[in-house]
Amino acid sequence: MGETLGEEEPAVPTNIIIPPSPWLISDTDIPFIGPLYLSAYLKEHGHDVTVTDLSGKDLNDWIPGKYDIYGITGTSANFPQMKIIAQRIRDLYPTSYIVAGGAHATLAPDHLLSNSEVDICIKGPGEIAFERFLANGNLDYEFDYEDYLMSPIPDYEAIDFSKYLPSQTYKYLLGIVNEATIFTTLGCPYKCNFCAQHKMRNKIKFIPLNDVEKNLLYLKEKYGVKLFYISDDTFGFAKSRFGDLCNMFKKHKITWHCLLRADLAQESRLKFMNKSGCIGVVYGFESGSNKILKLMNKGVTANQNYEAAKITQELGMTVRGQMVVGFPGETDKTIKETKRFIGAFPNVIWGVHTFQPYPGSDVWNFPEKYGIKIDKETDFSDWHTIGKPGEIKGSEKIQKWIKELKDIAGNKSIERACE
Repeated sequence: MGETLGEEEPAVPTNIIIPPSPWLISDTDIPFIGPLYLSAYLKEHGHDVTVTDLSGKDLNDWIPGKYDIYGITGTSANFPQMKIIAQRIRDLYPTSYIVAGGAHATLAPDHLLSNSEVDICIKGPGEIAFERFLANGNLDYEFDYEDYLMSPIPDYEAIDFSKYLPSQTYKYLLGIVNEATIFTTLGCPYKCNFCAQHKMRNKIKFIPLNDVEKNLLYLKEKYGVKLFYISDDTFGFAKSRFGDLCNMFKKHKITWHCLLRADLAQESRLKFMNKSGCIGVVYGFESGSNKILKLMNKGVTANQNYEAAKITQELGMTVRGQMVVGFPGETDKTIKETKRFIGAFPNVIWGVHTFQPYPGSDVWNFPEKYGIKIDKETDFSDWHTIGKPGEIKGSEKIQKWIKELKDIAGNKSIERACE
């Protein structure tokens, strides 16, 4: 890295870059929160940091400013944009260092390093690793993850946060109001075969309740937030925190919605959530077929999916059901079972998405077990699953299935709900 970045030297000008996600219905809906947590942490430790948010922008029009070190985040679906960003930086500022973090850097670092101008990948939580790299150029570090502290409030002011406030994807809940995303927990204890979230970090990170409260109140008071999306991979799986969180939301009169598993959707829990201000639940139902759910290692049954949708709606909360189409083993018969499931709930908001084997997932790691082949040097240009209407990915058969399922969902498909 050249000269050592000693502690006595001036702070190194650093730019954290959030890429656009042009395939989404809107990429100015839910921001990348990780870089804002990182920015807050680095500034607390005396570093000269700016954040460049390219969401909603055309990369053809972007010219990077000059910095000594750049940090780029992104999922695997963002790889094409990350590659363009890194190449443009290298062309203009060949001596600058380019560091990547986030999901793709964590789960597919070799791919990123061999197929882009990125110099270094930081795997997992980036705060301590990146701070030490900026301080002394050293990436060899050890720390107890349980003692790892995040900043209580992300650096919202580092970007034009106001562009994310009007409800877009979730405007079917309260119309267009100021909505913000928060986390109470990072990580997932479940191991679905299509997902790699459990590979993102070696332990679940429970954000301290006091910090969750500070974040809620900050967003409510500074930005006039009326609706909160609790974006934990699964809300309330830790029984010891479930009641405390719900009571906190109730105390501060928070209106909220969240992600939940069907096997955690007992009526008593749902009632408690509803009384604390929950007005909507997003379920990863994935399929109406027990065969597919078992192949996915989802850990739920089709009957549990039915019961969760039924009880949640009966309690007056809006249900959004996320479905995955084309998982290895999918057939006309399993699709027929999913059609039956969707048809049974005409008032559910349905998201119907193409299966893709993401890096780190069991399907990616062991494709032969699923009878498929994966080009692991792909450019990931087709790897997005939640996209704009009409941009359906997958084989002709999968596209046909998705169209049939969306036709059954009708006006309750997520694309229609966002119009």
